[in-house]
Formats: sequence, C-alpha cells, structure tokens
Amino acid sequence: MNEKLCCPRCSSDQIVKVGKHYNLKGAVQCHRCRVCGTSFSNHGYFRGGHTLALLQYASVLYQNGCSYEKIAHKIYEEFHQKVSDSTICRWINKLGVKVPEKFLLLDNVVVKEAEVRG
Repeated sequence: MNEKLCCPRCSSDQIVKVGKHYNLKGAVQCHRCRVCGTSFSNHGYFRGGHTLALLQYASVLYQNGCSYEKIAHKIYEEFHQKVSDSTICRWINKLGVKVPEKFLLLDNVVVKEAEVRG
C-alpha cells in the first residue's frame, strides 16, 4: 500500500520527507516538493485532519437543506466526532457548496408587519 505522493501545487512526484509535526492524533509526516518548494502533509483534509468522507457527508447534508447545527449532530451520530457548527460553516464556504434554490425561495411566506413587531 505504498502510494506515490505528488505535490498539491505543481503535481510533481519529486517529494522528500522533511520531518514530522504532532497533533492530537499523533505524528504526521511532512513533505516538501523539490520542484516548487511547497511544504505539505498527507494527513486529512484542510488543517483539522478531518477526512474527505466527513466533508462530503457534511456537504450532502447541507445541499439537502440541513442547518449547520443539525449537520454537526448527524456527524457526531455517524462518525463519533464533535464538530462545531462554525467549523461546518467554514467547510461549506471553502468547498463552495451551493444550496439548491428550493431552500432559498421564500416567496410563499408572507409576514405581516404586526407579526414582526408583536
């Protein structure tokens, strides 16, 4: 299971190991590209170390109209990981996920001025 790494910036396969950094999940191998000099690690997605499957799950729930809080609750039920709703909001913004129009249409909702004040 020896995967060939490539640089996330220039896609070169001329990669060298440059040490490790440590987080709550343990040691993470760091790499540097010999061509462009980019340093990176092959651990997780974004900085939090969350898996791509977790992010895809969150984006699908968001596209189905779930709120950030509800997504966080479902992630805890499914993956047993606590994730804040603000973290999910950042994921959605970074991934560029768009909400379907059916969840944005509010033309059928009529709010009277008295209901807003009262």
